[in-house]
Amino acid sequence: MFRIRNFGNDMECADIAELQRHITRYAGCSISVVDKRPGGRIHFFDVSVSGVICESYGSGQTVELGELLGRPPLPQSQ
Repeated sequence: MFRIRNFGNDMECADIAELQRHITRYAGCSISVVDKRPGGRIHFFDVSVSGVICESYGSGQTVELGELLGRPPLPQSQ
């Protein structure tokens, strides 16, 4: 359902809980998280050494993955 991408060091995650468990492996890195559901988006994050997840672009604010990725994906344009 989600794919963490980091320059070939990628990981598939079945759900948000699994994503949250594995994202700490990327501490100190910039990653993208691909929402593989229909209409899903690509999100860009920085994971701090201490495991805090922030938006890579825009405000750079701290992100709660469950809130952000738990939202239904946008409808696909036809």
